Amino acid sequence: MKPGLIFLGLCCTLILGGSKAHGRTLYEIRQADGSVTFTYRSPRDGERYRIISHKRPRRSQFIRARGWSARLRRSEFDPLILSCAREAGLDHNLIKAVVHVESAFDPRATSRKGAMGLMQLMPATARRLGVVDPYEPKANLCGGSRYLKMMLDKFAGNLQLALAAYNAGPGAVERYSSIPPYRETIDYIRKVKRLHQRYQDEGRVDG
Repeated sequence: MKPGLIFLGLCCTLILGGSKAHGRTLYEIRQADGSVTFTYRSPRDGERYRIISHKRPRRSQFIRARGWSARLRRSEFDPLILSCAREAGLDHNLIKAVVHVESAFDPRATSRKGAMGLMQLMPATARRLGVVDPYEPKANLCGGSRYLKMMLDKFAGNLQLALAAYNAGPGAVERYSSIPPYRETIDYIRKVKRLHQRYQDEGRVDG
């Protein structure tokens, strides 16, 4: 391994699906084009990496309890997704992927932390965006789209950092100067990016 290419953190034990993952280390690998990949495989010679994380990642509190599925879906909210995404200047497939992961298209979804609606707006974020009723689909979708655009602008168009900020808060991204080493956030980014690509490929939202 070439000197100067390794960024070492502290090893951690990951909690996966409620059980400990013995002997597995999660690596953050930075590609030559600046993109970041999280993987359990050992880094190859010449790859820039660091070990996740500085502290134990948080247990995932993912949408499985609300019936989250990776299956692509048509939704009654597709026209609103398209409209709000265009208003915010974003790809409607990205917004649909966020909605899919955040709420599984349930406009009444409420998280244990109090996030509300299709794009799971926290109360303070909804107030900041002027969203009076976070459970009203159009207000939620357009507010959430504007907020994601704000995060993209804040982090110079870096989609991974913007998604991390949407999930964990911009303060966490700034604190780590990178994607926070939270299991939930890492899973969230993976799922949104995967679904974004698949919705683009399948053209499930007419535009």
